[in-house]
Amino acid sequence: MSKLIVTREDYLKYPDALSDAVRDFLVIIKDNLPDVLEAAQSKIPPALTFMDHRYKLWIKREVKRKGCVKKRHIHKVSDSFLKHAQDYVQRMFHLPSSECVYSYKPGMSTKTCASKHVGGFALFKLDISDFFPSITRTMILRMYEKYFEDLWANCKDSLKKNQITRDSLMELPRIIAILCTRSDTRENGNTTEPILPIGIEPAATISNHVLIEVDTLLQQQCASRQLVYSRYSDNIFISSMNGAHIDREFQEEVKKMIDEFDFEGTRPFKVNARKTRYSPLWRSQRMLGVIVNIKVNVPKEREAWLRSALNHLYHDVKQLYDTLVARGTDVKTLTTSYGKLYRRAQRVFGQLSYVSSVRKEKYYRYSAQHHAIKLLLEETQLELNVYTEEVAATAGSKAKAKKGGAS
Repeated sequence: MSKLIVTREDYLKYPDALSDAVRDFLVIIKDNLPDVLEAAQSKIPPALTFMDHRYKLWIKREVKRKGCVKKRHIHKVSDSFLKHAQDYVQRMFHLPSSECVYSYKPGMSTKTCASKHVGGFALFKLDISDFFPSITRTMILRMYEKYFEDLWANCKDSLKKNQITRDSLMELPRIIAILCTRSDTRENGNTTEPILPIGIEPAATISNHVLIEVDTLLQQQCASRQLVYSRYSDNIFISSMNGAHIDREFQEEVKKMIDEFDFEGTRPFKVNARKTRYSPLWRSQRMLGVIVNIKVNVPKEREAWLRSALNHLYHDVKQLYDTLVARGTDVKTLTTSYGKLYRRAQRVFGQLSYVSSVRKEKYYRYSAQHHAIKLLLEETQLELNVYTEEVAATAGSKAKAKKGGAS
């Protein structure tokens, strides 16, 4: 059930299923999150920090170019009832998105998106600044109001038959808008309205849907110019497949379309000028961490880092294993060292897995070393267990001898 995603088309085909989904969702909220239901039914908007106690904040620091450190605020849901409700929203009330959006979709990946732009004469890419925090509670409310208005117009006979009124159906957008937002925790963040936090389940479908009108329009304009358009979350890519440059006038038009995108009188999005790039064929055409000039490929510097990381990791694990065998250090220090090496290994293996997903043949160059490190880690763990048991047995013998001597 967790992998099931119900679309609008499913409800149009089986309208009784919509009635069941609405009834079940209202039961979930009423039984487990009554304060959210009360806030949604109230004419007074809930406080800015109304949902904050149900989240834990994790600040991920990313080192960018020139030593600049970017803080990414990731929110983990600490309330199991809220998580269950959000999962239900993601599965059962899935907002539609354009076919040219590839982020957070089953069977789609960065490679799928990148492969659409392979061999282009030129690549134009843009990045939207603070994409997720720019999506506010009001925006989410309006998106879901349109979604349920559409469903009511098409399924009202079935809904009425199942004793679901329009008023009860239109409570859902307000509930969902509260469920999927919290206060902005960033410095100089939004102080007037709650925002969509990064890390929750419905953030995927909401972020894919929010620019659906712009996505559709840009896809049409690009198709008429023999250009390929795609979006991956906050990244927009346009490539020329007709052997000609993408003219400056159209580039500016695309930027303007994002900057001036109007959502009920507000302009929530802004193109990040520092990350806007135009790359003709004779330059490195990079998107989503891969090269797309001739084929989807891993950048040389990333491969060089991985090669170095694997060599150093093998050396350090081997050194720890030799120290363990020689019983050269106390068990507590060795246990700490093993934990650090194990976490480091998982990070390196994660990068290796990414390289494998982009180009399988690249992974084969390092597969033998990968398996050697895994085996060595397992042997180190076994040896550490033996050493720990020896220390515990020795401590037990000493305690027993001391007890016997005292008696």
